[in-house]
Amino acid sequence: MATQTVEFRAAPGLSLTVRLFAIGSDTIVQTASSCTEATNRKGTYAAVFTDPGAAEFELVALSGTTPVCRWFVTLTLTTATFQAYEVRTQAVVGAVGSVTNRVTANTDQWGGVSVTGMPLPTSSYTAPPTAATIADAVWDEIMSTHTVNGSYGSHVVRSANQNQNTVAITGSQHIAADVHELQAAVITADKFAANWLTAAGTAADYITELQTAIGTAANQTAILDRVSFALSALAGNCSTAQTATETYVLSIGGNTYTVDYSGLDASGNRSTTTLSKA
Repeated sequence: MATQTVEFRAAPGLSLTVRLFAIGSDTIVQTASSCTEATNRKGTYAAVFTDPGAAEFELVALSGTTPVCRWFVTLTLTTATFQAYEVRTQAVVGAVGSVTNRVTANTDQWGGVSVTGMPLPTSSYTAPPTAATIADAVWDEIMSTHTVNGSYGSHVVRSANQNQNTVAITGSQHIAADVHELQAAVITADKFAANWLTAAGTAADYITELQTAIGTAANQTAILDRVSFALSALAGNCSTAQTATETYVLSIGGNTYTVDYSGLDASGNRSTTTLSKA
Protein backbone atom coordinates (compact mmCIF):
# COMPACT_ATOMS: atom_id res chain seq x y z
CA MET A 1 0.00 0.00 0.00
CA ALA A 2 0.97 3.61 -0.58
CA THR A 3 0.60 6.42 1.90
CA GLN A 4 -0.35 9.95 0.94
CA THR A 5 0.77 12.84 3.12
CA VAL A 6 -1.19 16.05 2.68
CA GLU A 7 0.26 19.37 3.84
CA PHE A 8 -2.16 22.19 4.66
CA ARG A 9 -2.34 25.38 6.75
CA ALA A 10 -4.36 26.04 9.95
CA ALA A 11 -3.99 28.01 13.16
CA PRO A 12 -0.86 26.91 15.04
CA GLY A 13 -0.86 24.82 18.22
CA LEU A 14 -3.98 22.75 17.50
CA SER A 15 -4.72 19.07 17.86
CA LEU A 16 -6.57 18.28 14.63
CA THR A 17 -8.70 15.53 13.20
CA VAL A 18 -8.44 15.55 9.38
CA ARG A 19 -11.02 14.01 7.05
CA LEU A 20 -11.33 13.59 3.28
CA PHE A 21 -14.66 13.94 1.45
CA ALA A 22 -15.50 13.27 -2.17
CA ILE A 23 -16.22 16.52 -4.00
CA GLY A 24 -19.81 17.56 -3.35
CA SER A 25 -20.43 14.66 -0.93
CA ASP A 26 -21.10 14.68 2.80
CA THR A 27 -19.71 11.16 3.19
CA ILE A 28 -16.32 10.76 4.85
CA VAL A 29 -13.93 8.89 2.53
CA GLN A 30 -11.12 8.53 5.06
CA THR A 31 -9.86 10.05 8.31
CA ALA A 32 -6.12 10.71 8.57
CA SER A 33 -4.22 8.21 10.70
CA SER A 34 -2.15 11.08 12.08
CA CYS A 35 -1.81 14.84 11.85
CA THR A 36 1.39 16.55 12.97
CA GLU A 37 2.31 20.24 13.06
CA ALA A 38 5.72 21.15 11.60
CA THR A 39 8.41 22.04 14.13
CA ASN A 40 9.56 25.25 12.49
CA ARG A 41 6.76 26.00 10.04
CA LYS A 42 4.18 26.76 12.68
CA GLY A 43 0.65 26.45 11.33
CA THR A 44 1.69 23.87 8.70
CA TYR A 45 0.20 20.41 9.31
CA ALA A 46 0.87 17.04 7.67
CA ALA A 47 -2.01 14.55 7.58
CA VAL A 48 -1.28 10.93 6.57
CA PHE A 49 -3.77 8.83 4.53
CA THR A 50 -3.61 5.32 3.07
CA ASP A 51 -4.83 5.04 -0.54
CA PRO A 52 -8.12 6.95 -0.26
CA GLY A 53 -8.20 6.96 -4.05
CA ALA A 54 -6.75 8.73 -7.08
CA ALA A 55 -9.02 11.77 -7.24
CA GLU A 56 -9.62 15.27 -6.05
CA PHE A 57 -10.89 15.50 -2.45
CA GLU A 58 -12.23 18.08 -0.06
CA LEU A 59 -10.11 18.20 3.15
CA VAL A 60 -11.72 19.38 6.42
CA ALA A 61 -9.73 19.73 9.68
CA LEU A 62 -11.50 19.83 13.04
CA SER A 63 -10.31 20.88 16.46
CA GLY A 64 -12.51 18.68 18.59
CA THR A 65 -15.84 19.03 16.78
CA THR A 66 -15.17 22.53 15.41
CA PRO A 67 -14.02 22.86 11.79
CA VAL A 68 -10.95 25.14 11.56
CA CYS A 69 -10.08 24.94 7.85
CA ARG A 70 -11.23 23.60 4.50
CA TRP A 71 -8.93 22.79 1.54
CA PHE A 72 -8.84 20.77 -1.67
CA VAL A 73 -6.21 18.23 -2.69
CA THR A 74 -5.69 15.95 -5.68
CA LEU A 75 -4.15 12.56 -4.80
CA THR A 76 -2.60 9.70 -6.72
CA LEU A 77 -1.99 6.13 -5.55
CA THR A 78 1.68 6.74 -4.83
CA THR A 79 3.60 7.38 -1.65
CA ALA A 80 4.24 11.10 -1.79
CA THR A 81 3.51 14.45 -0.17
CA PHE A 82 0.71 16.50 -1.71
CA GLN A 83 -0.03 20.18 -1.23
CA ALA A 84 -3.56 21.33 -0.41
CA TYR A 85 -4.99 24.28 -2.30
CA GLU A 86 -7.79 26.68 -1.65
CA VAL A 87 -9.65 26.63 -4.97
CA ARG A 88 -10.92 23.55 -6.76
CA THR A 89 -9.04 22.82 -9.95
CA GLN A 90 -11.83 21.08 -11.78
CA ALA A 91 -13.50 24.27 -12.98
CA VAL A 92 -10.15 25.75 -13.97
CA VAL A 93 -9.08 22.60 -15.76
CA GLY A 94 -12.35 22.55 -17.63
CA ALA A 95 -11.97 26.17 -18.66
CA VAL A 96 -8.37 25.65 -19.75
CA GLY A 97 -9.38 22.54 -21.58
CA SER A 98 -12.12 24.33 -23.46
CA VAL A 99 -9.73 27.15 -24.43
CA THR A 100 -7.14 24.61 -25.52
CA ASN A 101 -9.68 22.78 -27.63
CA ARG A 102 -10.85 26.05 -29.11
CA VAL A 103 -7.35 27.15 -30.12
CA THR A 104 -6.34 23.70 -31.30
CA ALA A 105 -9.37 23.48 -33.55
CA ASN A 106 -8.25 26.77 -35.16
CA THR A 107 -11.69 27.29 -36.60
CA ASP A 108 -15.04 28.90 -35.75
CA GLN A 109 -13.23 31.42 -33.54
CA TRP A 110 -14.32 34.51 -35.47
CA GLY A 111 -17.90 34.02 -36.51
CA GLY A 112 -17.21 30.77 -38.33
CA VAL A 113 -14.29 32.18 -40.33
CA SER A 114 -11.25 29.89 -40.37
CA VAL A 115 -8.07 31.32 -38.88
CA THR A 116 -4.62 30.40 -40.23
CA GLY A 117 -1.51 30.87 -38.16
CA MET A 118 -2.75 33.82 -36.07
CA PRO A 119 -5.88 34.94 -34.23
CA LEU A 120 -7.30 36.98 -37.10
CA PRO A 121 -9.92 35.94 -39.65
CA THR A 122 -8.51 35.32 -43.10
CA SER A 123 -11.30 37.36 -44.66
CA SER A 124 -10.07 40.62 -43.06
CA TYR A 125 -6.37 39.89 -42.65
CA THR A 126 -3.94 42.11 -44.55
CA ALA A 127 -0.30 41.07 -44.86
CA PRO A 128 2.14 43.55 -43.26
CA PRO A 129 4.40 45.51 -45.63
CA THR A 130 7.76 44.00 -46.48
CA ALA A 131 11.09 45.69 -45.76
CA ALA A 132 11.39 46.59 -49.44
CA THR A 133 7.94 48.20 -49.44
CA ILE A 134 8.78 50.28 -46.36
CA ALA A 135 12.09 51.37 -47.88
CA ASP A 136 10.38 52.41 -51.12
CA ALA A 137 7.74 54.36 -49.20
CA VAL A 138 10.44 56.30 -47.34
CA TRP A 139 12.84 57.01 -50.19
CA ASP A 140 10.14 57.78 -52.74
CA GLU A 141 8.64 60.54 -50.58
CA ILE A 142 8.39 64.00 -52.15
CA MET A 143 11.23 66.17 -50.85
CA SER A 144 9.12 69.30 -50.40
CA THR A 145 6.84 67.59 -47.86
CA HIS A 146 9.63 67.04 -45.32
CA THR A 147 11.02 70.48 -44.57
CA VAL A 148 9.81 71.11 -41.01
CA ASN A 149 12.41 73.23 -39.23
CA GLY A 150 14.70 71.08 -37.08
CA SER A 151 13.48 67.77 -38.52
CA TYR A 152 15.74 65.13 -40.00
CA GLY A 153 14.40 65.89 -43.46
CA SER A 154 15.36 69.55 -43.15
CA HIS A 155 19.00 68.56 -42.54
CA VAL A 156 19.38 66.29 -45.57
CA VAL A 157 21.72 67.70 -48.24
CA ARG A 158 19.65 68.24 -51.39
CA SER A 159 20.41 68.84 -55.05
CA ALA A 160 18.40 71.14 -57.29
CA ASN A 161 18.24 68.47 -59.99
CA GLN A 162 17.68 64.75 -59.53
CA ASN A 163 20.62 64.06 -61.88
CA GLN A 164 23.01 66.17 -59.77
CA ASN A 165 23.36 64.01 -56.69
CA THR A 166 27.00 62.89 -56.64
CA VAL A 167 28.28 65.04 -53.75
CA ALA A 168 30.31 63.02 -51.20
CA ILE A 169 30.82 64.20 -47.60
CA THR A 170 34.16 62.82 -46.39
CA GLY A 171 35.23 61.77 -42.92
CA SER A 172 37.12 65.05 -42.53
CA GLN A 173 33.81 66.94 -42.77
CA HIS A 174 34.70 68.12 -46.26
CA ILE A 175 32.52 67.96 -49.35
CA ALA A 176 34.07 66.34 -52.41
CA ALA A 177 32.51 67.50 -55.66
CA ASP A 178 33.28 68.91 -59.10
CA VAL A 179 32.54 72.67 -59.06
CA HIS A 180 31.04 73.68 -62.40
CA GLU A 181 30.15 77.30 -61.70
CA LEU A 182 30.66 79.92 -58.98
CA GLN A 183 28.55 82.93 -58.26
CA ALA A 184 30.01 86.27 -59.29
CA ALA A 185 32.42 87.96 -56.83
CA VAL A 186 32.31 85.13 -54.27
CA ILE A 187 36.12 84.75 -54.16
CA THR A 188 38.06 87.88 -53.26
CA ALA A 189 41.81 88.52 -52.96
CA ASP A 190 41.84 88.12 -49.18
CA LYS A 191 40.58 84.54 -49.54
CA PHE A 192 43.88 83.39 -51.10
CA ALA A 193 46.82 82.34 -48.96
CA ALA A 194 50.19 84.02 -49.42
CA ASN A 195 52.34 82.51 -52.19
CA TRP A 196 49.43 80.34 -53.26
CA LEU A 197 50.29 80.57 -56.99
CA THR A 198 53.45 78.53 -57.59
CA ALA A 199 55.09 77.04 -60.65
CA ALA A 200 53.92 73.60 -59.56
CA GLY A 201 50.37 74.90 -59.38
CA THR A 202 50.21 76.22 -62.93
CA ALA A 203 49.63 74.23 -66.08
CA ALA A 204 51.83 74.37 -69.18
CA ASP A 205 49.15 76.09 -71.25
CA TYR A 206 48.96 78.87 -68.62
CA ILE A 207 52.68 79.61 -69.12
CA THR A 208 52.21 79.48 -72.89
CA GLU A 209 49.44 82.06 -72.71
CA LEU A 210 51.60 84.36 -70.56
CA GLN A 211 54.50 84.07 -72.99
CA THR A 212 52.22 84.87 -75.88
CA ALA A 213 51.04 87.99 -74.07
CA ILE A 214 54.38 89.33 -72.72
CA GLY A 215 56.96 87.33 -74.67
CA THR A 216 59.41 84.60 -73.79
CA ALA A 217 62.73 85.26 -72.07
CA ALA A 218 64.50 84.87 -75.42
CA ASN A 219 62.15 87.37 -77.05
CA GLN A 220 62.70 89.84 -74.26
CA THR A 221 66.47 89.45 -74.57
CA ALA A 222 66.28 90.09 -78.33
CA ILE A 223 64.20 93.20 -77.73
CA LEU A 224 66.69 94.45 -75.14
CA ASP A 225 69.62 93.81 -77.46
CA ARG A 226 68.00 95.69 -80.32
CA VAL A 227 67.17 98.64 -78.12
CA SER A 228 70.71 98.63 -76.72
CA PHE A 229 72.31 98.56 -80.15
CA ALA A 230 70.06 101.39 -81.28
CA LEU A 231 71.06 103.39 -78.22
CA SER A 232 74.71 102.69 -78.96
CA ALA A 233 74.40 104.03 -82.49
CA LEU A 234 72.33 106.99 -81.35
CA ALA A 235 74.78 107.87 -78.60
CA GLY A 236 77.66 107.56 -81.04
CA ASN A 237 76.03 109.76 -83.66
CA CYS A 238 75.36 112.40 -81.06
CA SER A 239 78.95 112.52 -79.76
CA THR A 240 81.23 111.97 -82.82
CA ALA A 241 81.50 113.24 -86.39
CA GLN A 242 80.12 111.04 -89.06
CA THR A 243 82.75 109.43 -91.21
CA ALA A 244 82.78 106.40 -93.39
CA THR A 245 84.19 104.21 -90.64
CA GLU A 246 82.69 104.51 -87.17
CA THR A 247 82.56 102.37 -84.03
CA TYR A 248 80.01 103.08 -81.28
CA VAL A 249 80.21 101.37 -77.88
CA LEU A 250 77.65 101.53 -75.01
CA SER A 251 77.55 99.51 -71.72
CA ILE A 252 74.05 98.72 -70.41
CA GLY A 253 73.05 96.31 -67.61
CA GLY A 254 76.48 94.69 -67.44
CA ASN A 255 76.71 94.08 -71.22
CA THR A 256 78.77 96.02 -73.77
CA TYR A 257 77.07 96.69 -77.10
CA THR A 258 79.31 97.57 -80.09
CA VAL A 259 78.15 98.89 -83.49
CA ASP A 260 80.79 99.01 -86.31
CA TYR A 261 80.21 100.78 -89.61
CA SER A 262 82.78 100.22 -92.39
CA GLY A 263 81.60 102.67 -95.09
CA LEU A 264 78.95 104.86 -96.76
CA ASP A 265 76.72 104.13 -99.71
CA ALA A 266 76.16 106.48 -102.68
CA SER A 267 73.51 108.41 -100.76
CA GLY A 268 75.75 108.90 -97.76
CA ASN A 269 74.02 106.29 -95.60
CA ARG A 270 76.20 104.01 -93.51
CA SER A 271 76.57 100.45 -94.69
CA THR A 272 78.23 97.22 -93.70
CA THR A 273 77.07 97.24 -90.07
CA THR A 274 78.58 94.77 -87.56
CA LEU A 275 76.90 94.25 -84.17
CA SER A 276 78.61 92.62 -81.20
CA LYS A 277 77.70 92.06 -77.55
CA ALA A 278 80.11 91.29 -74.76
